[in-house]
Amino acid sequence: MGNHSKKAEAYIFDMDGTILDLNFDRCVWHQRLPERVSTILDVPLKVAADIVKNKLAPLKNTLNWYDLDYLSQKFSLDIGEIEIEMSHLIKPRPGAINYLKKAKGSNLMILASNAYPKSMLRKLSLTGIATYFDIVISSHEIGFCKEELKFWEKLQTQVGFSPNKTVLVDDNLTVLRTAKKFGIKNLFGIRYPSSQGTPVSDSEFQLINNFEEIRYLSS
Repeated sequence: MGNHSKKAEAYIFDMDGTILDLNFDRCVWHQRLPERVSTILDVPLKVAADIVKNKLAPLKNTLNWYDLDYLSQKFSLDIGEIEIEMSHLIKPRPGAINYLKKAKGSNLMILASNAYPKSMLRKLSLTGIATYFDIVISSHEIGFCKEELKFWEKLQTQVGFSPNKTVLVDDNLTVLRTAKKFGIKNLFGIRYPSSQGTPVSDSEFQLINNFEEIRYLSS
């Protein structure tokens, strides 16, 4: 781990695309959901994919984007059922578990996710990753998604972490930008959130291939 782990007081990890392979979520939302919409509405798959995209677009960066009950109503089908059907794809990214084991030590370990509680519980029970965290929190419990500044304000009030002694690892660049505004200095993105997807490129944040590249720089 190196000395950096002794200086940081808290590590905040995202779940989907950070600890867990985003391939599961991609398959649910970009493959299986359009297939189901295509069948229900009896329209070509491309048309169904556009319907899904158009219904989701206005919800981006809001809690509803992640709310499975709300979205199930919007699409008139049970998205939780689709998640269960595809749950064999839920797995940690390479090296994630080993790093969490090492990072735990004396650091405050926080898992903060936008995942809907039902979905989050399913993933936690299948992977066992909750054991590496002192605090596991869904943005739906906070009342704001992580893309909103108020999420970080409320999380700090509840947990009491010090932003300048915190490391945040998240595959969502909008979340990283919001956390940066909030004052978290040690920010890391993920170059390959999905094992089956293309790499992310961004010049604003350090994008890591694996957690071993995380370095805490005291300010």
